[in-house]
Amino acid sequence: MKIIKILLAIIVVSAIFVTTSHIAKLNTRLNAKMGNMDYRPDIKENIDKHAGEHHFEDRDIVFKTVNHYAKIMDDIFINSYDNTSLGGSYLLGENTNLWAILIHGYTATNKTMFTIADEYYKRGFSILAPNLRGHGNSAGIFTTYGIKEKEDIKSRINWIKKSYPDAKIVLQGESLGAATAMFLIAENPKDVIACVEDCGYTSYFEMYANQFPKRLKFLTKPIGLLANLFIKPVIGADLFKSNIESIQKTKIPTLFINGAKDHLVPVEMCKKLYTAHKGKKDIHIAKGAGHAESKLYDAEIYYRKIFDFLSQI
Repeated sequence: MKIIKILLAIIVVSAIFVTTSHIAKLNTRLNAKMGNMDYRPDIKENIDKHAGEHHFEDRDIVFKTVNHYAKIMDDIFINSYDNTSLGGSYLLGENTNLWAILIHGYTATNKTMFTIADEYYKRGFSILAPNLRGHGNSAGIFTTYGIKEKEDIKSRINWIKKSYPDAKIVLQGESLGAATAMFLIAENPKDVIACVEDCGYTSYFEMYANQFPKRLKFLTKPIGLLANLFIKPVIGADLFKSNIESIQKTKIPTLFINGAKDHLVPVEMCKKLYTAHKGKKDIHIAKGAGHAESKLYDAEIYYRKIFDFLSQI
C-alpha cells in the first residue's frame, strides 16, 4: 500500500511539473539565468563550455553575427488568429519573392536563429525570424509545443503574402520550432516549398518520456494522461500529438537534421521522422552535436547540406 501511495505521489508531482513546463515566460527566465548556451548563443555565460572541441564554431564569431543582425533587422508585430500580439524581426534580401522563416526553440528567442539567417541572406533570401508566443517580444504565457505556434506561423506567412503575393517560403525550425514547422507542413500550404527540421521531436510525450530512468518508464503514460487533462482544454496543447502523423501527410520536401549526441531528442526520433516521410527528403546527423547544436558543429557541412538540398527544389 505504501509503494502505491509513493507511486501516486510521483505521478501527481510529475504531472504538475509537466504542466508547469508549458509556462514559457517562467522557463525562459530560468533558462536565461542558467546560461543555457544550446538555446541561447547570444548569452555570454559559459562561453568556455565547448572550448577546444574540434569543429565547433568560435563563439566570438557567433556573437558578432548575432549582434550584427540584431542591428540591421527591422521589428515586426502582427496579431495572430487568437489576437495574440506576435513580435519578431525581418530583413528584405535580394529576392523579395524567396523567404526563409526561421523558427527558434523553446525558451530561446529569434536571436538564436540569426547565424542561420546570415547564411540565407547571403544567398539572396529575405528573412523572417519570429519570436514564438510566450518568448521574446511576443505576448502569451504558455507554449503549446507547436500546436498554436503552427497557426502563428500561418499568420506570418499571410503577412509576407500581403506584400509579396508571389513569395515562396522555406521553413527552418529548431526543436520546438522544428515541431511547429512539421505540424504546419502536414497541411501542405501551397506557398511553402521546403522544410528544414533540426532536432524536432516526434511528440512532446515521447520527448519527456525519453528523459525518465528506464526503471520508471512505466509511470510516464499515467503522468502524461493526467497532465493532459489540464493542458489540453486549458492551454490548448496536446502532449500526444504526433509529428510522425504530420510527416506522413506532407508532400513538401524535407531535410531532417539531428545531433548525434542529442539526449533530449535522440537520433532515433529523427530517423523515425525521416522514414515516415514519403516524398523528397534527406537526412544529416552532426556527429559531435548535442541538442540544437548542429549548426555549430562542422558548420560548412551543415549549410552545404541545407543549400544543396534546397537547390534541388
